Amino acid sequence: MGMGKRPYVPPWWGQLAWFVVFAVMLLLAVLGNTLVIWIVLAHRRMRTVTNCFLVNLAVADLLMATLNGAPNFVFLVTAHWPFGAVTCTASNFTANLTVSAGVFTLVAITVDRYVAIVKPLQHRLSRRVARAALFTVWFASALLAIPSLLYSDTYKKK
Repeated sequence: MGMGKRPYVPPWWGQLAWFVVFAVMLLLAVLGNTLVIWIVLAHRRMRTVTNCFLVNLAVADLLMATLNGAPNFVFLVTAHWPFGAVTCTASNFTANLTVSAGVFTLVAITVDRYVAIVKPLQHRLSRRVARAALFTVWFASALLAIPSLLYSDTYKKK
């Protein structure tokens, strides 16, 4: 594609299909993850170590939907990025950060479940250790996402 050419624009029915799918996906992501966070935080008996990991996963997914999904939805609908270069770079960083945090949280959940099954009589993971694991999840995710923050470049029209 040359510098002066307009990017491919799908037919109206394709745009409508993408709009509906993306809107439903964003709505379900925001409502579903908010509901998970609210249920666990609002009910004291739900505040287990395992649910601490699930809340962290819901937070990562909610951040992805709101800080990355919503601006990309606007871009999808309008074929224009009205938020500027800084927000574009921040959106890219957020995507890398939250996806990494989600994957690492799934790894932490897997390790927790593995230990619970393989060593059922061993003491369970403490809240303190779980918090340290989640701090490590976000720290490692930030380390992995920093290059996208430092080296991302934006396309500028002439």
